[in-house]
Amino acid sequence: MHVRLSYWAIASVLIAGCGDDSTTTDTGGASSETGMSTPLTSGSDTSGGADGTSSGGGEGTSGSDGGATTNDTDSADSGDTTEGKGEESSSGGAQAMVDVTMSGLMINQDCMPIVATDPVGAGFMLELDNVGEVPATVSVVSATFIDARSSEAGTIELTPPVIGPIDPGDDTGLFMSKIADSLMPATGCSVVLCNETYDLEVVLDIEGTEVTVSDSATVACVF
Repeated sequence: MHVRLSYWAIASVLIAGCGDDSTTTDTGGASSETGMSTPLTSGSDTSGGADGTSSGGGEGTSGSDGGATTNDTDSADSGDTTEGKGEESSSGGAQAMVDVTMSGLMINQDCMPIVATDPVGAGFMLELDNVGEVPATVSVVSATFIDARSSEAGTIELTPPVIGPIDPGDDTGLFMSKIADSLMPATGCSVVLCNETYDLEVVLDIEGTEVTVSDSATVACVF
């Protein structure tokens, strides 16, 4: 009887110990659950991380905007470069620009009893203002008398035949005169008539571009 009671007592103690182990295991399990709860909380953090990712996405979007800004800047720079090249090209290929004014025309001829084949004299002032960016040379192409009916009466040659080069910004004035014995046709006082008014049209070549200037005067004669 005593032995049996001791057996049962030992058994009870063992069972109680096992029960404690089970409780410990449960507690460990609870700890495990708590440990799992922590990853879940971490998962919440991950959700926060999702927000972070979204925020990161925002940064990505901002980065895209930044990229767009960079592209716009590059395009603007290219435009500036293009424009800068355009300005250089225009400057490199700049044309001569000369304002020309003709004034003070005088026409005279000597129609004495013995008349020369070319009795005509003529002269005028020519003003040339280089408003361009490059030097310019001006050459005389032709000089023609035009009568009141707008018909060509005759031609003459002028001196100096070449003017310049005229530097940019320079304003040059000079007297142009008829070269002796250059009247065509050379038929004396019948080419330009005394006391009649004529235009003298002068064609000038300015670096490959022709311009026409003119002035009018009444022919003064000596008999």
